[in-house]
Amino acid sequence: MVKTILCLMLTSTGVFSAVDLSGHWSGFADRGGRKIPLIVTLTQSGGMISGTIRSDGAQAAAPIENPTLHSDQLEFEVHDREGYAMRFDLVAAGTRMTGKAALGDLSGRIELVKEVAPVLIHKEEPEYTGAALQAHLQGTVILSAQIGPQGQITDIRVTQELGMGLDEKAIECVKRWKFKPGYKGDQPAAFYATFAVNFVARPQAGRHWNRYAGCGRPITHRTVSRAMRSSSSVGITQTGNFEPSTLISADLPLVF
Repeated sequence: MVKTILCLMLTSTGVFSAVDLSGHWSGFADRGGRKIPLIVTLTQSGGMISGTIRSDGAQAAAPIENPTLHSDQLEFEVHDREGYAMRFDLVAAGTRMTGKAALGDLSGRIELVKEVAPVLIHKEEPEYTGAALQAHLQGTVILSAQIGPQGQITDIRVTQELGMGLDEKAIECVKRWKFKPGYKGDQPAAFYATFAVNFVARPQAGRHWNRYAGCGRPITHRTVSRAMRSSSSVGITQTGNFEPSTLISADLPLVF
């Protein structure tokens, strides 16, 4: 009797997904040959799902509304700036989601692939320079770079300087970091990254100063900097079809 009731409950709800849709998805909407880049971020817990969607050029991501999840089929609505509701009907298969979006009589084809951010597998600490140590210089060097399809770090640029040789020390430190490649669908892909390297001169007994710099555990979305402690952050963003100036951060944790 109990077994029969459970079977009826499972049949009637129909919200148990065979795939995990949580994560960051990128792709495009194709309307008559014009491809509009899309970024979709989803959070799934059992049969409940929430998330946001953003198109190229949009000022902010829009929340998905009235989502329903039936096995591998996801449906939801998104309201545009004029208040019109666009209906999305998608089917997931592994690391891909395809389907259509409709707004009244207009419709377009949707193709998305799941993204997995690079994983940090080796890090080294930076060092103070003699001049910076003598001057008791403290602060943070911000670097931007690309993590390539093989996990290599390239195109490192300083976006926030500290001086006295610490910018160069930060670059040397990050160059030695090793990453497991990130993926877009089933293919290795390049990701943009932001590194915050903190330099803190920690006073010891007798008022002697020892060098102390930190490339700590990476996190996403924000830089953590606390007095007399070292830390760092790495914000990872998939390149996709977006220019670097319009990229948004992927809500994907790095593991170390």
